[in-house]
Amino acid sequence: MLTNGKQVVTSVRHPMNDEDIARAVVDWLKFDTEVPHERLTVTVRNGWVTLEGEVRWERHRYAAERVVRSARGVKGLTSLITLRPTHSHS
Repeated sequence: MLTNGKQVVTSVRHPMNDEDIARAVVDWLKFDTEVPHERLTVTVRNGWVTLEGEVRWERHRYAAERVVRSARGVKGLTSLITLRPTHSHS
């Protein structure tokens, strides 16, 4: 593109496919220390991410959802993460 005799280079953003989004989400979940990523399953269909699994604390669920919402290419999120707290016996 030329503007006032100067060439302006713009980056072309290619849309991410579902496999790319899933890979990115899994990587970000592994990177976040608050997310027990080994307890979660990620599925992506048409840019929509579904998280499934069990975590012990509400903060883990919120952290996973936060990571997914901020990931590039994600159009939406369905969170099916359930809480499975550990019980202490007194």
